[in-house]
Amino acid sequence: MAGCGADPAAKAPAKQKFKSGLIMEQVREGEGERPKASDVVQVHYHGTFPDGKVFDSSVERGQPARFPLNRVIPCWTEGVQKIKVGGKAKLIC
Repeated sequence: MAGCGADPAAKAPAKQKFKSGLIMEQVREGEGERPKASDVVQVHYHGTFPDGKVFDSSVERGQPARFPLNRVIPCWTEGVQKIKVGGKAKLIC
């Protein structure tokens, strides 16, 4: 519908599949640098089950998580390195 705020030409974010099994959907491109596995990062996240039910959320707590990127599950170590600072993505592990 015209005028409802939706851009009819806009495409849904493309999902990328990696050899590791990680599936990543870029929601918003960041403008900063990408972190290295050895970096300490600060992120907001929603952890969900396949049915969409949230089991953990830094957003709901109002406190971003801060951790060494190489000390979390491999999917996060790989996926977060592909997101520029300020970006947003959906990671499926």
